[in-house]
Amino acid sequence: MTPIVEGGVDLAEESVQDAYVVALTAWERDGIPERPGAWLTTAARNKALSTLARRQTLEAKLPLLVVEPPTEKPADPLSLVFTCCHPALSPEARIALTLRLVCGLTTPEIAQAFLVPEATMAARLTRVDLTDRAVDLARLLHALLPDESEATGLLALLLVHKAREGSRVGPEGRLVRLADQDRSVWDRVAIAEADRLVVTALRSRPPGRFSLQAAIAALHAQAPTYDATDWPQIRTLYDALLRGWPTPVVALNRAVAVSMVDGPAAEMIGTPVSARSRRSGASTSVTMPATSLSPSTVNGDAAPIFSALAST
Repeated sequence: MTPIVEGGVDLAEESVQDAYVVALTAWERDGIPERPGAWLTTAARNKALSTLARRQTLEAKLPLLVVEPPTEKPADPLSLVFTCCHPALSPEARIALTLRLVCGLTTPEIAQAFLVPEATMAARLTRVDLTDRAVDLARLLHALLPDESEATGLLALLLVHKAREGSRVGPEGRLVRLADQDRSVWDRVAIAEADRLVVTALRSRPPGRFSLQAAIAALHAQAPTYDATDWPQIRTLYDALLRGWPTPVVALNRAVAVSMVDGPAAEMIGTPVSARSRRSGASTSVTMPATSLSPSTVNGDAAPIFSALAST
């Protein structure tokens, strides 16, 4: 009975009770043994040994099941300030993020300091966060699928939009037209990266809709002024995009490009590309007319893009 004694009185009582329960079944089946007391003692002892073995196993394995929560290191205030004041952000967004994340001010307090509605400030703070998340996810997708041209095109498209975010919204929270945006605050490093990605995407295979949209956005971003925008090439890109993705928004944007090249009445007189394609039974796959893509007719910044297009 040593194991029972080592386990304490509670274990002894439980083991004896279990032994009696087993005896009721075993003795009815096999008959009463010659020495009932010895039989019960042995049965109780075996029960105690099994219980002690389970306890020892549990005590040894239980610490392995407990996961210590990670110790959260306090954020480095200096690193947080540098993150909030990234050059890609507009000055208003930098100040607002610093006040929110570093100083702990609430959105209503920041909006009051900027003399703008609370909804405007909330949208400004959220817009910065969402844009960063979108670019990060696009980079991850591009890293996982480096040979997928549309993943490359998507990353390029988001980079161009992020490069211009500092000029897209005015102090009052209203959208600023492309013609009125301050191009000096655009992130030229991001635009250059997007340009390289566009060239890669267009050379990989026939361009998809993300690659074409990225090429259009890159042309807008490369123009030193709004008046210097290469509208003929943008119209060519919209022609291809409309054939592969015939949506009302694409048709409207193409109409703007046509009007910038041939005048406001040109699109009203002409027939939309999508209608011509459907009427003739032509395929809706994206193809580019090679004759309109001569690099010699393109400005220097856009030449690599259209050299890639001409080779597809």
